[in-house]
Amino acid sequence: MTDIAAIDTRLSLIPTLRYTAASPEQTLADIQSLSDEDWQVSKQEHRNFGHSQRVIWFHTQIIKNHLLSTPIFLRVNYPHHDYIDLYLQHGEQNIGHFEGGDERTFASRPVDHRTFLAPVKIPMGEVVDVYLRIETQGPMMVPIELITQVEAVKDESVLLLFVGLYFGVIIIMLVYNAFIYTSLRDSTYLYYLMYMAAVAAQQFTLFGFGFQYLWKNPEILSNNFMIMLTSGLMETSAVLFVIKFIRLRRMRSRLDRFAGYSLLACCVSMLFSSFFMSFSTFISVVNIVGLVGVGCGLYIGVKGWLMGFKAARLFATAWLIYLMFIGWYLLDLMAVIDSTTYGNYAIAIGSVIELSLLSFAFADRMNQEKELRLHTQATLINVQRAMNEDLDQKVKQRTKALEEANRKLEYLSTTDGLTGLFNRRHFDQEYERLYKESIKNKQSLAVLMIDVDHFKRLNDEYGHVFGDRCLIRAGELIRQALNSPPDICARYGGEEFIVVLPNVKYNQAKQVAESLRHAFANTIVRDGRVAASMTVSIGLAFTMPTNINQHEVLLKDADNYLYQAKENGRNQVVETY
Repeated sequence: MTDIAAIDTRLSLIPTLRYTAASPEQTLADIQSLSDEDWQVSKQEHRNFGHSQRVIWFHTQIIKNHLLSTPIFLRVNYPHHDYIDLYLQHGEQNIGHFEGGDERTFASRPVDHRTFLAPVKIPMGEVVDVYLRIETQGPMMVPIELITQVEAVKDESVLLLFVGLYFGVIIIMLVYNAFIYTSLRDSTYLYYLMYMAAVAAQQFTLFGFGFQYLWKNPEILSNNFMIMLTSGLMETSAVLFVIKFIRLRRMRSRLDRFAGYSLLACCVSMLFSSFFMSFSTFISVVNIVGLVGVGCGLYIGVKGWLMGFKAARLFATAWLIYLMFIGWYLLDLMAVIDSTTYGNYAIAIGSVIELSLLSFAFADRMNQEKELRLHTQATLINVQRAMNEDLDQKVKQRTKALEEANRKLEYLSTTDGLTGLFNRRHFDQEYERLYKESIKNKQSLAVLMIDVDHFKRLNDEYGHVFGDRCLIRAGELIRQALNSPPDICARYGGEEFIVVLPNVKYNQAKQVAESLRHAFANTIVRDGRVAASMTVSIGLAFTMPTNINQHEVLLKDADNYLYQAKENGRNQVVETY
């Protein structure tokens, strides 16, 4: 029995508590009819009764032997129980019944407070039985105590000060890193901002402020769902941030990449499962995934540290500290260690330390990259100085090399990489030049449009490698048939080629076309054990150019004759004069 008059500021009821598990259907009358053997007594002062899918009833007795100058409240200082019912019994008379829990509307609580707080009015000198019924899917945390109104206000003021400092630090880091992101446009900072925002949202929910100020009606938006959603968002954004920060895709081993992306897949799956998974199952899974994720972050940080990545020192320290606080929180949550008020806030304390250290790690990485740039610039300056010192001796050598490079570049820019003929862009320039010269010199001009017959079938039957071999051989045959310069030939597109013959007679142009057709028909292309012949269809157009604006007409005519040759059965030349 607890004498309420013994209270100074607060008085824990845990040492005098008895508890028993019951079914949801059992009423207060059923509980009152239990014998003493049905009750268990707590043998040590702790606040955590583990996880239980059943209803737990708690019982104690209190008495008031002296008048008190301040109101007294009974407080269950944990904000996330689903259903709480408090009964005050004086003999057979019920002198008080109060409801709470985040599966009821917030308005049902006796006091507008983020935790369960109920006024206790005890008749002078009378014994009152206190029955507390708690049903929850989460941990059965029962920090039950009697507390004065002044002390309750003081406690909340201290908590609000802590919360204000916590979110103040978070907001400062958010603004600071948002400014850096807008300046650098580095997506790593964007993921870090997402992670910080998710951590802040999760802590806002875990402190109980979300249910107190935002989602007050569980029929519209459940507090349990918001805990699951913010937890899933936090862990998913954390893994995304770590993957980007350590450049997992480029700098890590195959095993690291597999582990990193597997963890990301787990977090994303867990995030979506928050919409349908039960709260008790989700909390068990999220705690395990969170512990594994932080352990991976620590491993990555230590590995980067050993590899000489300076920023990894703070990175590893941040995750190590966070891992310690998570371990503390989980041991508290599972009732392995005595539960304390600070244990409830372990995640918040660890997260703000971790986020601060990660910000410093960012700054360290920026400094390292700056040092690398400065070192690179200094190296370039030294190289430039060395080059200037022996410039007189090497100027001819470098000039020659530059000229050779320019020739190679010019060749590459004008040549088809596969066949060695001119490419389409260079051909267009050369063709217009030849056309103008033919007008100026009053000379003829012939165009041969050449297409390899059934080239798609060659590709499909023998493969693209053999098809490329056929195109290479086609380029060789065309080049051998011409007198270059002034004749020009080019790969016009795919398996199509074009030849321009300036200052030739019509019969000469036709002879070149027939010669080419025979050369193709009599050639066997071999590539290993694969061998095949190929034929071509040729369209020949001939003109005495007089107007530069007509140069496209000649090409179009040659193309039309080519299509006639293909329609007439292929392996032939179609021409007009």
